[in-house]
Amino acid sequence: MSNSEELLIRDVREEFAKSRSYYKVCRTLDLPMQKVKAILSQEDDTPRREPVYGGRGRPELRQFIVATKGAYEDWDLEDPDIVLMRADYELGTHEMCQGRDGDVIIQYSIPRVNKQPRVGYFNPGAFNEATA
Repeated sequence: MSNSEELLIRDVREEFAKSRSYYKVCRTLDLPMQKVKAILSQEDDTPRREPVYGGRGRPELRQFIVATKGAYEDWDLEDPDIVLMRADYELGTHEMCQGRDGDVIIQYSIPRVNKQPRVGYFNPGAFNEATA
C-alpha cells in the first residue's frame, strides 16, 4: 500500500469519526460512495451506538413502523411495505419519518389528520406528465 493510499484511508476514517455520515465524507473529501464504503468496510462491525430500546425504537411509535435496516445499509425500495408507504405519502394520507435506536434505522409511516397530496414526490416525471 502506497503512502498516498494510507493517507487517504486515514483521512476517510477521521472524517467519518467526526460526522458518522458516509455522505458527508464523500462531499468533504470529494470521493465516490463506493470508495468510502470500501475503506470503511475494512473496519470491524462492532455497534457504533448502543440501542436505548433494544433496537426497536420508542414504544409509543412501534405501531407506525414500516421497515428497519442497519445504519450502514441501504433501504430495499422494492419491499412491498416501503412501496405502499411511499404511495401513501404521495397520496397525502401519511407522513414519513425515521428514527434511530442504536445501529438500527427505523422507518415510520404516521397517518395524517388532513390529507395533503404530494403527486410525483418519488417520481418527478409522473408529476410532469400529470400536469401536462
